Amino acid sequence: MYRAARGPVRHAPPMPEREASLTVVIPSADRPGTLERCLASLAAQRLRPGAVKVGLDGGAGARVEALHRRWSPHVPGLDVRALPRAGSQPARAALLASVQTPYTLCLNDDVEAQPTLVEAHLDRLGAGDPVLVTGPCRQSAADPADPRPATLLDRLVEETDLVFFDASAAAAAGELTYRHCYGLNLSAATELLRRDGGFLDLPGRYGYEDLELAWRLTRRHGVALRWAAGAGVVHTHRLSVEQLCVREERLGATAWDVAARNGGFMRELLGLDCRSADHLSFCRRAVDRGAADAARCRASFERLAAMPAETIPPGSPLLIELQHFWIPLKRQLWRQGLILGAEQEKGRAG
Repeated sequence: MYRAARGPVRHAPPMPEREASLTVVIPSADRPGTLERCLASLAAQRLRPGAVKVGLDGGAGARVEALHRRWSPHVPGLDVRALPRAGSQPARAALLASVQTPYTLCLNDDVEAQPTLVEAHLDRLGAGDPVLVTGPCRQSAADPADPRPATLLDRLVEETDLVFFDASAAAAAGELTYRHCYGLNLSAATELLRRDGGFLDLPGRYGYEDLELAWRLTRRHGVALRWAAGAGVVHTHRLSVEQLCVREERLGATAWDVAARNGGFMRELLGLDCRSADHLSFCRRAVDRGAADAARCRASFERLAAMPAETIPPGSPLLIELQHFWIPLKRQLWRQGLILGAEQEKGRAG
């Protein structure tokens, strides 16, 4: 697998024979250095994108000006905007509404692109039928802004499906589905990404909006999925156990809201009706019964996750066993989130 460059930015020469008809859309939390590494990788593309639109969630005007000064000479069509703090989903929607090119590529700000990313996406997009295109994503916990020694949790993020699923194996087996369409590296015709309202707008929620859009386009509109092997990114995201737990609970709360908007999608994704009275009652009982066990499980997982990365040798099956140790806690947290989502909905209804 390739690795993103960490040295000086080498700006690739443009390819005038192929004017890019694609806009890159990047919602950004503007973490220190993260967005800059993403923009540097776009500056090094073999085929330049037609435009790059960045939305700074809660950003300030001075920061917008600084990014334009630094990167406009190297990133064609750079458009950086300060947006009200509302989360990545509204930021992406605001950017997507302003796209004028035939195709759009959605990226996260914490990815670094392979030099052939734009070219590979366009090769697949221009092949004929309406398609959604995605490509390889290597997970990395090696955040330059976080110099702490690597831990077993870092290895779990990088080497297992604890947090992020690797679509490469599914693509190689011809089993690519909407479940592998993550918004951190996803392209389509701009019109498709806007169809039926585009990505779900769920203020304050996190997750599922990319998979839901892919489900809707493939199931309702017959859009095909395509894999672009040259459209790779490195996704750098270092998580603590606390962040991992908060993330899982947030996903549970989001699932409740998404199921209200598209019950067919969520029933297929989960294999159950998460909004049914029976399932909600089951979750309440499971959370009550499992509270003590979940607390012990979390304490043990925190101790194991904090151990040095070299504690488990490379290739050892023990790393997978440690991943399995997380599953009971994951279920508990997700169910807690689902219950919270139901209670919040009830509160909004008065």
